[in-house]
Amino acid sequence: MPSWILKAALQKTLDLLPGGPALYRWGLARFSHRITSHFLADRLAHVERHLAAWQDAHPGQLPGRVLELGTGWCPVVPLGLWLCGVDQVDTYDIRLLVKTSTLEKLKAAILERAQEGQLKIHLPKLQSARLDQLLALSSGEQLSPQAWLARLGIRTFALPLSTRADLVISNNTFEHIPTRALRKLLPHLWAATRPGGVMSHYVDLVDHYSYFDARLSPFHFLRFSPSQWACIENRFQSQNRLRWPQYQVLFHEAGIPIDREECESEPAAALNALPLHEEFLTLPEPELLVSYVHIISQRPI
Repeated sequence: MPSWILKAALQKTLDLLPGGPALYRWGLARFSHRITSHFLADRLAHVERHLAAWQDAHPGQLPGRVLELGTGWCPVVPLGLWLCGVDQVDTYDIRLLVKTSTLEKLKAAILERAQEGQLKIHLPKLQSARLDQLLALSSGEQLSPQAWLARLGIRTFALPLSTRADLVISNNTFEHIPTRALRKLLPHLWAATRPGGVMSHYVDLVDHYSYFDARLSPFHFLRFSPSQWACIENRFQSQNRLRWPQYQVLFHEAGIPIDREECESEPAAALNALPLHEEFLTLPEPELLVSYVHIISQRPI
């Protein structure tokens, strides 16, 4: 059984070693970054729900420009939005992690789902002309990741934010941003949302080590004190451990209305026999059990 302790120790060691971050990113690209069916289906579902959040406010319309926070290593969501007719997607991250080889694998995975008849199920708003354009994108050209994506109206940027958009989104990104930095970032995201625009954010509140080590409770990391967690945490898998009520406070402090939230929760057994640190004992159990949330906000015109 894979051990979260070994993974955390390896990450922490590489975090502290000179050249460790580059070695860690190489290892991820070589051994871990695979476009699985589950990963692809999950991100394509995000595309559909982001567009639904937009069209709830603007029926029958597509956003002219989308801004994504957190490009990551595989930009499924920007590509999915483009396939559904969005003309411009600006995606931001601290640094560009996307490789052309990953984009070619993503293209192949998308086309395979299309041939199987599954892509239209994942993306009901799929435009066949866009799929033909993706198919026509030559794999023989030696394009940089930026140039490859630019052919599809997707632009990559390093933070800070420098553009505005009709729809501002993120996909399992907020939980990796330290609380102090997130508090500063939220007003900038709101300012980047055009009048009448929509913000749509997915937040994963589960201990990400539990995805690696199935023996762990989804809320295993809530047992540690802040100082203990600081010893475990590292730049490769930073987790702020914020609970849903704490995100609500941050949105309120930033002056951002939460027009709708869609929460998923774990059963009460997920907290059984888990010695919570006192920092979390004041929160009601139903709030502690929230594991995933979709936050939707509309900026007034």
